[in-house]
Amino acid sequence: MIRLLKQEKEEAQKDKVDAQEKLKLQDKELKDALGQRKLAMAEYTEVTDRLSELRQQKQKLSRQVRDKEEELEVAMQKIDSLRHDIRKAEKLRRELEARVEEAMAETGKERKLRERSEEYCKQMEEETEKLRQRNLVAGADTSAANQSHASQEIVRLKGEVEKIEVQYNESLAQQQSRYNLELASLRDQLQEAESRRDALEREVQVTKDKLDAARLEELTDNEETIAELKRRHEREKLMLLEDNKKLMMDLDSLTENVSRIQSERRQLDEEYEELRSKKDSIAQWEAQISEIIEWVNDEKDARCYLQALATKMTEELEFLKHSGVANTPSSDKNWRNRRSQKLEKMELLNLQSSLQSEIQAKQAINEELSKTRSELIAAQKELRDFRHKFEILSHDMKGKEAQIKELQSKLESGEGFSVLERPSSQMSYLDKFLIESSNRQRGSVESEEGDVEDNRAPSIASSKSNLSELSIDPTSPHGLDLHNKPPHMAPHLPPKPKSHQFLVRTFSSPTKCSHCTSLMVGLTRQGVVCEVCGFACHIGCCEKVPVICPVPSDQTKRPLGIDPTRGIGTAYEGYVKVPKTGGVKKGWVRQFVVVCDFKLFLYDISPDRNALPSVYVSQVLDMRDEEFAVSSVRDSDVIHATKKDIPCIFRITTSLMEPPGLKNHTLMLADTESEKTKWVVALSELHRILKRNNLPNRTIFRAKELLDNTLALIKNAMSGAIVDPDRLVIGTEEGLFCLDLDRSEIARVGEGKKVYQLEYVVEEQLLVVLSGKQRHVRLIPVRALDGDDVEWIKVAETKGCITFATGIMRRSPQLGYCLCVAIKRQNTSQVIIYEVTRTKTRHKRLREVMLPTQAQTLNILTEGRLCVGYQSGFSIYSIMGDQHPLSLVHPDNQLLGFLTYSAVDAMRAIELSRGEFLLVFQTLGVYVDAQGRKSRDREIMYPAIPQAVSFCDGHLLVYSETHVDVFNCASGEWVQTINVKKAKPLNSTGTLSMCIINDMPHIVYLSNIHQRELINVTQCDGSGRPVPRPRRRFSLREGHRAARATDRRSKMISAPTNFNHISHMGPGDGIQIQRLLDLPTTVETADQSLASPQQLQGSQQQRDVTLNGTNVTPTSTFCMAAMLELFKLFHPPRMAHPLPRHPSHSEQRRVSSHVQRTSYTGHNGSATSRRSAAPPRPAVTPPSLPRSPDAPSGDPETSGSHHHPPLSLGSVPSLHEACKDQGVGGGSPRHSIASNNSSNPSTPPSPGHDHGSSSYDS
Repeated sequence: MIRLLKQEKEEAQKDKVDAQEKLKLQDKELKDALGQRKLAMAEYTEVTDRLSELRQQKQKLSRQVRDKEEELEVAMQKIDSLRHDIRKAEKLRRELEARVEEAMAETGKERKLRERSEEYCKQMEEETEKLRQRNLVAGADTSAANQSHASQEIVRLKGEVEKIEVQYNESLAQQQSRYNLELASLRDQLQEAESRRDALEREVQVTKDKLDAARLEELTDNEETIAELKRRHEREKLMLLEDNKKLMMDLDSLTENVSRIQSERRQLDEEYEELRSKKDSIAQWEAQISEIIEWVNDEKDARCYLQALATKMTEELEFLKHSGVANTPSSDKNWRNRRSQKLEKMELLNLQSSLQSEIQAKQAINEELSKTRSELIAAQKELRDFRHKFEILSHDMKGKEAQIKELQSKLESGEGFSVLERPSSQMSYLDKFLIESSNRQRGSVESEEGDVEDNRAPSIASSKSNLSELSIDPTSPHGLDLHNKPPHMAPHLPPKPKSHQFLVRTFSSPTKCSHCTSLMVGLTRQGVVCEVCGFACHIGCCEKVPVICPVPSDQTKRPLGIDPTRGIGTAYEGYVKVPKTGGVKKGWVRQFVVVCDFKLFLYDISPDRNALPSVYVSQVLDMRDEEFAVSSVRDSDVIHATKKDIPCIFRITTSLMEPPGLKNHTLMLADTESEKTKWVVALSELHRILKRNNLPNRTIFRAKELLDNTLALIKNAMSGAIVDPDRLVIGTEEGLFCLDLDRSEIARVGEGKKVYQLEYVVEEQLLVVLSGKQRHVRLIPVRALDGDDVEWIKVAETKGCITFATGIMRRSPQLGYCLCVAIKRQNTSQVIIYEVTRTKTRHKRLREVMLPTQAQTLNILTEGRLCVGYQSGFSIYSIMGDQHPLSLVHPDNQLLGFLTYSAVDAMRAIELSRGEFLLVFQTLGVYVDAQGRKSRDREIMYPAIPQAVSFCDGHLLVYSETHVDVFNCASGEWVQTINVKKAKPLNSTGTLSMCIINDMPHIVYLSNIHQRELINVTQCDGSGRPVPRPRRRFSLREGHRAARATDRRSKMISAPTNFNHISHMGPGDGIQIQRLLDLPTTVETADQSLASPQQLQGSQQQRDVTLNGTNVTPTSTFCMAAMLELFKLFHPPRMAHPLPRHPSHSEQRRVSSHVQRTSYTGHNGSATSRRSAAPPRPAVTPPSLPRSPDAPSGDPETSGSHHHPPLSLGSVPSLHEACKDQGVGGGSPRHSIASNNSSNPSTPPSPGHDHGSSSYDS
């Protein structure tokens, strides 16, 4: 445990040092970024000064506009005053009209009043007449005085009415005259006001027209000026804001990286502190264990002392018994017996009290350990939860950042094309560029090494072909001249004086086909050259070449261009510079670029070859890529580039890895800014042509990130295999590891030996590994990945293995698999064939094959055949040995001479349909038939030197230093290029590959987009949409899947097995008389004893015994022996038995809340290792004792918390009283002696009850 902790501590320290180095690098990059930011801020200040000048000009113009506006405001004020006067006149006219209406209303009222008064007068007169008539009729007795009074009153009223009428007429006449005068005056005033208003309105209209004209003229001038200024200002402001945003995003990303590294550093410190605390706690536990061991030693010394004392007392008793029987009276003998009994009881009580205190101390220590363990588990669980949440949040943040960057890159790439207007013709730009490029043909490859047509004889002589001497001689048996051409090329082959004589050639620099203008890609034998006229073309194009030799001048040179329907041809070429390996800050290196077949081929230029480009392609960028884009760069994109180079730099973007959405950015530096513009426009136009013609998408594989550089072991990964969609097996230099992608766990499998090669046989559930310094082949059952202790099966006679292969040996009557191993011998090699069986050894040797040369590759074909590849050839052997070997390179094959001369290595043989084979050599791939004759003229040409190859789903994957090329094996076409650097396959199919991305190792999964996924790279959310997995952080799993830390006490103190050794009690029939108590050793016996009192009583009649104090008087020897056995139970000698093994997964479930139970095998603590027969099972057991291995797993709660719980020793008042209760109660399990490690919380020790017992009273 301490060694593992030390190892984890060292690994944590290494990770800490790596993190510190990364932090230093990030600090350095942050400083560089800050310097660039300062430069950008300086430029920003310059632009700000310029912007301030523009603002001053804008202020001048705005002041002029303001003056004009003031003049306009004065004129508007005059207009407002005139309008105010008009409003006043209108108001006065309305008032006069209101007054006239009021006067007319008053006149009408007075007229109505007069009419009413007249009516009233008439009514009064009528009433008066009526009264007069009544008075006359009423009688003549009415006095004359009343008549005179009434007449006087009538006269008076008439006079008043007339007077009022006269006054009303006069006032009415006056008011009428006054109203007429006022109305006349108001009409005059109204006429004058209307005339003035008309004049003012005409003047205002004239002024308004003039003002509008002046204003419109001024506004148009101002608006044009302001719009121009605004456009310039907005354009510059947007550029500055974008640059500033870019800088801020870079700064934020750098600060986030720094904060992330700091958080990782803090996390490492916390883990280091946690390890230190664990180490301290382990030291404390060891100290406590050492104290317990010291206690055990002290108790052993006390036991020896008590044994000696008991022996001495027994001798004295025997002496007294023999010597004093006749002389001593019976009363003295009885007194001595009582006295000895009391002394024995006192000693027994002292021993019980010491045992009680020890038990209490151990229980306290046990509780403290349980609490500490539970707190540690809870803290670890919380830490895992927090880590999981942090990983989810960090993954979400990174996904959002990737989306933002992707959108920003799309916007940036779109800006470069929006300004440019497209020409009317799709090839007009290219035509213009080709005209210019033809004027400077010194920059092209053809002009530097000489055209093939112009330098006919020198081109052949100067070629560095390996077959130039062999091919020119027509009598050579291996020469590839006209006579050896296939029959379908017969019209061109007769040696007529005016027909071509083609020879297969190897070109030392990039060469274009003179017929289709495409590049002749390959490492060797790229094309053919006519030895008469020097016409060079593809092997497939020579049939379409004009028959006349030499080719007419009008057909000699074809203009560069791409056939958009087929996507072939060269469109553009030139020289650019690309960054060196360390980035832009390391400098630029010159390369030759050819845009051919909608691909960009980049060739290195070696200085020792007169600046001629190499024939090996250093990088391939496919324009058919979905993410392909070309754009200019900003200062923030190339922070390490010089300021004068930035306008000449452009960037090409292609896809790299999905998920997590990484892209491949290739920077290129043109000689001038105009050259850069030509490159950008030409590539954009070609991409537009490609999109418009809808050429088929030939993407087969997509790289998906599986493991990143956060997992340290992938740096040394050498092999791998896919076990199931959630589990991988990775072989490294440190050993074999199993990765659980679902649980994010990693576990070491077996020993830490270097694993070179790894294969998984699914049907046999077997892993085959090539490992160790001596390169042995070993077989591993797949259950070893689950943490089981499975021994690796070493295949004998496989020392010095070169490689191996597994496959189907036969299909009937039963499917059988075989293992073929190639072993290195001196100047030869040996292939041993094994059959994979279901026996214990899992293999059986069938036969062996001796090879005269070193085997380089093994492949198992159909029908039980084995294909062995060696230098310059392949051979097929029968696995069962019932057929003769067959060479796949026939002696009549024209390619045999080239292969023998070149001595190329064999890499793989691929079996195709209809008995055809594809032989993959280091320089090319060749199609042959079952007899080894060449079946096709077409050969697979590699763009770069292959490092490794693999075969997956009908496609050949060729791994080079800078990319992975994918070829369709059936058609031989080059269909895809995956731009991952320094890639190598970990398995034979290449689905697991290791590569370098951003100078960091990654393990990627090459997913076939047309097939089912072999690994669950993505997860699905609640709606069923696939979401990428969060960034994994694997936790190291040691041993079993659910293993926990075992209790150290179980390794040092084992439980007693039986009490057969109690027979040392002494002479006499004591062992037969005494019915002793057998303590249980397993949990099952305790469960059985707790089942029912009747079962317990029956079992006690057979095995268990109780002490009956009334019938048999125990001697001092028996008491001493009983106490010694109790001491043996609670304090056994240290390391009395072998160490227990780690508990299995099923046994771990029996852990109670206080004490962890350990599982004992039959060789651990059992009597079978020392005695022939095991003792009978006891009836009562403490819960802390182990289960027997053959017992069925029961419920721990049922076994530990029964309704008859066993009591601890502290709950028993005394041994004497326990014996008395056992005798009286008839075997009740309540008073059985239990272990000191009892975890039953219902029976704690009760010292008070002990001191109140009858034993202490006695």
